[in-house]
Amino acid sequence: MKRIILLAFLVLTLPKNTLGQYRLQTNGELESFSAIPKEEVYIHYNDNLLLSGEYLYYKFYCLRAENRAPSEISKIGYVELIGKDDELVFQHKIKLVDGLGQGDFFVPVDIATGHYKLTGFTQWMRNQGEQSFFIADLVIVNPYQALPKVNNQLLCEEIVHSKFDSLTNVSLFKEKTPSFRINLTQRKFGKRQLVKFDIEELIEQGSSNISISVRKKDSVKIPFQKKSSTIVKENSISVKKHRLKPNDSIYLPELRGELISGRIASRNLTQSIENRHITLSIAGDNGLTKVSRTNQNGDFYFNIDTGSRSSKAVFDILGDSENEIDIILDQTRISQDSFDFKELVISSDLNPSFEQRSIHNQIENAFFEQKADSIIAATYVKPAYKDFQKVYNLDEYTRFKTLQETIVEIIEDVLVKKRKGKYTIQVRGSDEFFIDSYDAPLILVDNILVQDANALFDFGVKRMRRIGISRSEIYIGPKKYQGVFSVETKDGNYSETMAVKEPLIFDIKGPLAMRKYYEQEYSSSASNDTGHIADFRRQLLWLPQHKIKATETFEFFTSDNLGTYEISVEGFTENGKPISLLAQIQIE
Repeated sequence: MKRIILLAFLVLTLPKNTLGQYRLQTNGELESFSAIPKEEVYIHYNDNLLLSGEYLYYKFYCLRAENRAPSEISKIGYVELIGKDDELVFQHKIKLVDGLGQGDFFVPVDIATGHYKLTGFTQWMRNQGEQSFFIADLVIVNPYQALPKVNNQLLCEEIVHSKFDSLTNVSLFKEKTPSFRINLTQRKFGKRQLVKFDIEELIEQGSSNISISVRKKDSVKIPFQKKSSTIVKENSISVKKHRLKPNDSIYLPELRGELISGRIASRNLTQSIENRHITLSIAGDNGLTKVSRTNQNGDFYFNIDTGSRSSKAVFDILGDSENEIDIILDQTRISQDSFDFKELVISSDLNPSFEQRSIHNQIENAFFEQKADSIIAATYVKPAYKDFQKVYNLDEYTRFKTLQETIVEIIEDVLVKKRKGKYTIQVRGSDEFFIDSYDAPLILVDNILVQDANALFDFGVKRMRRIGISRSEIYIGPKKYQGVFSVETKDGNYSETMAVKEPLIFDIKGPLAMRKYYEQEYSSSASNDTGHIADFRRQLLWLPQHKIKATETFEFFTSDNLGTYEISVEGFTENGKPISLLAQIQIE
């Protein structure tokens, strides 16, 4: 743990070149980064054949490559769904806690039928190349669009009807992990009936992290088999020792959270790009403001550890009043050159099955609000500069026409001046009197840093809800401020109205919010609010985050959707042994 803390400090003090990359310069840096354990990723996902209108659910396991114990290195994981012709369907950032994370994706109605790749990785893994990533094959069928034309019949893969996925032809259990077992007292159930099953630990394994999926399995044969944790590559490229040399460029591990990076460039080539202060502000209730300093190449980075957040990020260069400096953000997307996408032929025999499945999806989506998942609130550590000594709710006072009058008449310990048409604000420190100082206060509007006070006065006091004042001297990154003057607007939309040039506002999606997934309840003690609603769920249970020790019982209710269902349990023991269990039940 001490080594990890030292490495985190080293990363935070390094300049860099491109996204998360840094050019090694000294033998000390070489040794430090060579000592960081390598990682690998496994993803447990609910199905490799999905229709538009269904959900892809997944659990993200980030493991130390040498022993597959949960990795404490990366705090952010990446999941991408990629199609042919360089199509990025989505890229998710996953907040990792003890190497574990989760996410989901609603398959839209405008997606094309085809072969897709589900990939999982961390930035630290990119140093071993994309061949070290988790890569799985998915088939997505869009019943609302015509099937794509096949250019080469000899090179395509066929999706056909199969008779080998029923209980009469397949054994009830497909155990792959001898130290665990699924126990079921029966295998045939009726509609809306309670199902209980045990996961039994046959050999002492300590605490194990698992994820559980119960989903309908249609009689469809597809060419891409679902990947199991028991077949994680034993000789993974990430296990091999990556020999670093001086002047190598490496991707930095995200040891403390998201790493947002980029560089600045002068438009007229006369302004210096070295040692410039650049600000990053994120609006919203969990917003924040950070200040970074560029290196000799104009490179900068920000480390953010807030969990879920607004995707709108506002950048600014302190002292750049003429907008003569551009900001170029680094991209996190991986290359797709090494991926092989197959053309698909779907048998017409499957049309009735897909049509019925699509109808059930539409019915389920129509009752989305009654069966919605719940968001798990993320832990948010309030920045120190938000500890205001005084907060003024303006509606509790006489409303004045201007902000200047409001400050003079209501706000204590704040001085406002106007010289040659330019406003300045000063916050009193610990002294009794205002002293002229070059240390300006930190001015925030809806958590967005404002360096031109005139923009604040032009905004209009009638649109402001409250003002917070802090008199303490604070540092944000390398920048020092004398106090804080913070404004919260009524609509919370200052970033949409602020007078900055559009290139300074970027859409940077943050980590997905954690969810507790809906579980249907039909017991006598449960509320009957949903008892009268049609129930055609294919996904009867999705439990992505669970830790077991010894034997444990799980339960779920069946739906009105008849057929064969698969109970899939995936995970890893605390000492890195994979867990993979399958069992089937019938609803009739």
